[in-house]
Amino acid sequence: MSLAKDQQEILMKKQHVVTYRKGEIVCKQGTYASKILFLKKGLVKTYLEHHTKDIIFCVKPPGSYIGFESLFNERISPYTCTVYEDSEFCMFEADMFQELIEQNGKFAAAVIANLNMWVGRVYDRIVTLTQKQVAGKLADILICLSERVYFAQEFTVSISRKDLSDITQLSPETLSRALKDFKDEKVIAVDGKYFEILDMEKLKKYSDVG
Repeated sequence: MSLAKDQQEILMKKQHVVTYRKGEIVCKQGTYASKILFLKKGLVKTYLEHHTKDIIFCVKPPGSYIGFESLFNERISPYTCTVYEDSEFCMFEADMFQELIEQNGKFAAAVIANLNMWVGRVYDRIVTLTQKQVAGKLADILICLSERVYFAQEFTVSISRKDLSDITQLSPETLSRALKDFKDEKVIAVDGKYFEILDMEKLKKYSDVG
């Protein structure tokens, strides 16, 4: 992000590198958020906790920030973040980030751009969950994993089938049938946690049709 050299030095000097084990909670919905975290290595999910069922709205790969949303929101975390696999973060004081935003317009614009990107993806998730049928929901998460998380058409997921079910808002049985249908149509190859996108064009057609 756009920081002057002295600001970069201050940020780097005050960072702390922390690790979280698979399944650990990074931040908790409704609690005070005093830190901003940058994901260096690993994979996390952000979700809204509900008394009946959690709603997963983002899967974040390395290079993602956790906590921007709480900076000007009374420092209250609007979501819970949990790691899918052992992950490494750079941790910064939220106060320092807020000061840099107030001092540096280009840095503030970069933070806003980052937030806008994720908000746009959440909007897409709302459309997927409320307007699309089974094939469209599954196509969307597979495209997301390929293009935004693993950046490859072959990948091994650290996401459980239960979470894939939760992300798509499909029952485990419906998810299994949909995966088998895609496999039979040679749209994907799947073996346990290994996935390969065989026909991205067809997968995107399923996403478009919904």
